[in-house]
Amino acid sequence: MQLRYCAVPDSRLLDKLHSFERIVGATVNVREIKPLTVEEVPRLLDAAHSPMHRAIFAVGIGQGLRPGEIPLLRWEDIHWAEKKVSVARAT
Repeated sequence: MQLRYCAVPDSRLLDKLHSFERIVGATVNVREIKPLTVEEVPRLLDAAHSPMHRAIFAVGIGQGLRPGEIPLLRWEDIHWAEKKVSVARAT
């Protein structure tokens, strides 16, 4: 007999099929976002290991980018005339 697995839309039915151990907090966003303070920004930039890192941090901070958006930034995303930056989302 071959077992077949499929998505079960009703979670109560899933409980009847298998006694999964629940992972507490697995689906809850528990991270608290704490932006840098005005005092922390110069300290971060001063701690940069190279001018390149300092520039990357400065652009990220100045544009309000998330850490995951900084590596996605490309030259063509910078709109000099409008003084804007757009970041393409990874697909």
